Amino acid sequence: MFKRLLALKFAIIVGIFVCSPTTSHADAPKPESDAKATPTYRGIIGPDSNKIRVDGDKTHVWGGTNPKTGEEEWYDFTGSPIDAAELQFGIGKYRIVAIDDPLYVNPDDKRLMGVPVSPYRKDERPETVEDIMVIGWVEGDDVRAYPISLLDRHELVNDTIGGKPVTVGW
Repeated sequence: MFKRLLALKFAIIVGIFVCSPTTSHADAPKPESDAKATPTYRGIIGPDSNKIRVDGDKTHVWGGTNPKTGEEEWYDFTGSPIDAAELQFGIGKYRIVAIDDPLYVNPDDKRLMGVPVSPYRKDERPETVEDIMVIGWVEGDDVRAYPISLLDRHELVNDTIGGKPVTVGW
């Protein structure tokens, strides 16, 4: 599979972002008479959250802790038409580290067998390098293949392909 992928001339759009509410039956509000029920969402910051800071007339939302400086980053949310308490919060900035300086090896390099398995597909250990699932990119003679198991851990690779900067996202 790996060698066949490298032979193909294609470009893959790999940054698919799906934004949808996360609801479950337990989270869904109970309908009131004939009124249409509005779903509730998990991960809502809420009015009493420590991720919101109000200083006088300024409202700030926590964005994460910078790993290089150790300082918390707060973003000014003052004047937003959206109430900060109604935001759905994720894991925060800096939590998933992108690969900024990827190391490349030949497709038959046995070190590829040492790439950690995906935390999401632990029973899918490839038996040969040809069994390794990858996302590939071909730009002229410049060919790249990124193992899915690494992308499951890092999600982004910043690279230069064909002299152009690209970000491969998963």
